[in-house]
Amino acid sequence: MHAIAGLAFPLKRLLQELSLFLIGQDAGVERFRVTFELEDGPPQTVEVGLLSVHRDADTLLELTRAHLERVCLAGPVMALTLFAPRLSDYAPTRRELLEGPARQAQAWAALHQRLVARLGESALRPLVEHREYRPEKAVLSGLGPRARDASAGPPRPGWLVPAPQRCDGDVVQLLAGPERIESGWWDGDDIRRDYYLAQWVDGRHAWIWCEPGRQGWYLHGWFG
Repeated sequence: MHAIAGLAFPLKRLLQELSLFLIGQDAGVERFRVTFELEDGPPQTVEVGLLSVHRDADTLLELTRAHLERVCLAGPVMALTLFAPRLSDYAPTRRELLEGPARQAQAWAALHQRLVARLGESALRPLVEHREYRPEKAVLSGLGPRARDASAGPPRPGWLVPAPQRCDGDVVQLLAGPERIESGWWDGDDIRRDYYLAQWVDGRHAWIWCEPGRQGWYLHGWFG
């Protein structure tokens, strides 16, 4: 395996030339590929896919390097080539006109792009909400339960533990509750729990439950 750190300078030159070309064409790119000519072996190609149209050289270099961090080169590199098969219309964003939510949305888009480049698209998964009262089944992929609008009832934690954990000795005080959740009788995985907002031994706020009429507390989530 060969590191790509030493390729930063030639990559920067190539991407600067691409950026100047794109500016001259009033265009941008959403995808391009970098081919590494290796000393001993066939060429190795890396596809760089972007989530939006870009043409700024520094941005293209940052995202390309993030993609290459996940690549293992099979040998010393003798030459580099860069090919953009398709140009796209480019509409620059007027940053000075953005404020409030618009600016936050732009910052999130940039962060999303960097994370996808560094970790791969499969590493990021959106929340998929379900109209389901059982907390562990309310979200297919995400952090916390969103069975219903938080304004319609008691608050929900932002983080669920992978599975409820017994926590009898860690609860200091009950702050709110109970909230009865009884659901799932139709599919054989029914639950009957009384949920409480509780203060944890270290001061954190926890979401805990017990079965009605029985002793024993279970931790199910944390409030931020």
